[in-house]
Amino acid sequence: MTEKDHCLTKLSICLFLSVCLSCLSVTQGATSVCPDFDLDGDCRVDFNDFAIFVTQWLAQRIDCNSGYEDCDDYYYNGCETHVAADANNCGGCGIICNNLPNASMECIDGNCVIGECVAGYGDCDGIPGNGCERNLMTDPDNCGFCGNACDFHNAIAECQSGSCVMTGCDPGYANCDEITGNGCEVDLNSDPACTAYDYIGQVYGDEGCTPGPSRSSRGEKWYGLLVLDGSSYLFNSTLYLRVALQSPSGTDYGLYLYDNCGSGPIASSHSGGTLDQIDYSWTDNVGSDDSRFFYIEVRYFSGSSCSNWDLNTWGDCKP
Repeated sequence: MTEKDHCLTKLSICLFLSVCLSCLSVTQGATSVCPDFDLDGDCRVDFNDFAIFVTQWLAQRIDCNSGYEDCDDYYYNGCETHVAADANNCGGCGIICNNLPNASMECIDGNCVIGECVAGYGDCDGIPGNGCERNLMTDPDNCGFCGNACDFHNAIAECQSGSCVMTGCDPGYANCDEITGNGCEVDLNSDPACTAYDYIGQVYGDEGCTPGPSRSSRGEKWYGLLVLDGSSYLFNSTLYLRVALQSPSGTDYGLYLYDNCGSGPIASSHSGGTLDQIDYSWTDNVGSDDSRFFYIEVRYFSGSSCSNWDLNTWGDCKP
């Protein structure tokens, strides 16, 4: 039996037998024989000390209310720590909510949670362990606030100072209406079929260098052109066709000539510069009509200029 248990037994006997006088002032010289049990500081072991000790003794044998713990090991002040809300004893004694990157921590319902993020940062994944992990000023997936993804149609998006900004177009697209809300709305690389050609007219291939039909547009196009044989059929000659494409600065187009839809080109020009030209010729036989129908393709390669290219044709222009 410990000294405290022994004293408790003595005081209990004194209390219940009402003969406490012998133990209320037991001394050895000028010193109390039970100094450890003098809990109220009056150098006497009396009923007050007994009541305090019993409170402590019983406190070791009861559960704390939910959300509270005895973290200082002083039983007489009960369950003094509110572990449901104490950031230094969160969910249990000695569990400290350490500050995490770009965040301050709080204890809520016994759990360490992020109380506040540093300005410009956000806890977007909901995981307290990595703090406020997103820079809301520069993150295009969380721009200005969590979950705000910068997205412009067919365009390159960035987050600048917490705002979504369109900084360019995806390859093959252009922003020609200058409205960011609909992104880069023009498809320059639409890849149309040759069957969707636009018939633009005719030109003579043997009656002097004469301008033929022309067009101005942007993006990929197919055109149909008829080159006529205007000779008198009295002698062999040559028919000529010239096609020229002037591309706008900042966009690269190529020029292709076909005599059959679905077959490979019979001539092409892709200089990588702004001017592409095809000169094509064939024999005009005596007594036959050697008129020919051609398909002209304007093919996109790169760039995002909204300016038009210019397509021009000529008949009987010799190289």
